[in-house]
Amino acid sequence: MRGNSFCAEVDKISLHIAYYFSALKNSVVYEPPLQEKKMQRKLTTRQAMEMILSEVNPCDSDGEDIELQPDSDSELSDLSSDEETAPQPKKRARLGTDLTETAKDGTVWREEQVGTRLPFTPIKAYAADGEPTAKARKSISSRLQSFLCFITLDMLHSIQEWTIQLFTSLSLAHKLLSRKTTILGTVNKIRREIPQSARHTDRNEFTTQVFSTTAATLTAYAPKRKKTVYILSSMHSVIQTENTTKRKPNTITLYNTTKCGVDVMDQMVREYTVRTGTRRWPVAVFYNMIDMAALNAHVLYQACTGRQERRVDFLLELARELANSHMCAKKARKEQLLRTQPSTPSPGKRAMCQVKHQCKNNHATVRCVHCYRYTWGKCRREIPWQCQDCE
Repeated sequence: MRGNSFCAEVDKISLHIAYYFSALKNSVVYEPPLQEKKMQRKLTTRQAMEMILSEVNPCDSDGEDIELQPDSDSELSDLSSDEETAPQPKKRARLGTDLTETAKDGTVWREEQVGTRLPFTPIKAYAADGEPTAKARKSISSRLQSFLCFITLDMLHSIQEWTIQLFTSLSLAHKLLSRKTTILGTVNKIRREIPQSARHTDRNEFTTQVFSTTAATLTAYAPKRKKTVYILSSMHSVIQTENTTKRKPNTITLYNTTKCGVDVMDQMVREYTVRTGTRRWPVAVFYNMIDMAALNAHVLYQACTGRQERRVDFLLELARELANSHMCAKKARKEQLLRTQPSTPSPGKRAMCQVKHQCKNNHATVRCVHCYRYTWGKCRREIPWQCQDCE
């Protein structure tokens, strides 16, 4: 009976060793069945060897010492990787105790609670009637004058600066405030003035985060789980949310209400445009400035003069007025250049006839006394020497 029990004990130990060594390949140890249940846990190579030795009977040993050393470099790398601590999960950046944060460009933002009044007072808006003043009605009487109200040489000289300020930014908001104009628009999250704590897109649905700085507010609203909309405003001193399911802030609501005007203007500009293909960004901005100035000039011209005119007719007449002033200046320069030329060519040289009334590119040596053009003999009148075009 004792022999049978000893053999059973040896078989039990062998079964234990077989279980553990079969699982060492994947570093996963399956414990023997206990009460008809299997337990599984992740163990390192050293822990598995120690567990095996702790359950082996010392009487079965051959007397040699067992060293727990890895057999290969792969086991050593597995051992070192298992013993390393797992990386900590990334947490959302928190503001300091004073609730302020500095952006990459040096802008200091302060996180505010929704519904609280911010520490600045927005400027008063202009009257909503949109009618031109009495001074504008008296001074604007032509299409060219209305057009020059929206585009000047100073704007063209500083076109490189305006290309940088075309998109909504904090610097643009400050420049417009210096001209008593507010701004409300969307901001790209990659801009340097956006605080780091507001760049996270993994937000809860319908949540709002508010930041404030000098004369401007930034609203971060999440309409979806992984989508965030950033609104920069210089006209709101209080950010409030609606009492609805989506809990939209008032900046988002006003932006959605007024952005249709920009879409309509873009549609009207594309209908009659001077834009053409170009690879130069300042030229593309210049074309856009011309289109918007012509559209606004049409509205201002009708409001100041009281005349109703189709936009296509207004643009054609405006083009003629612009070309007329240019052609008159060019003609005056040409006449001045002709007067500075000598009355006769240099000795031994002749000039081509500039009248070409009855000749075919004949050469002449005498000029008309009125228009100072070189005139061939058959293209002149009798006396004085005058071309047939001049009377």
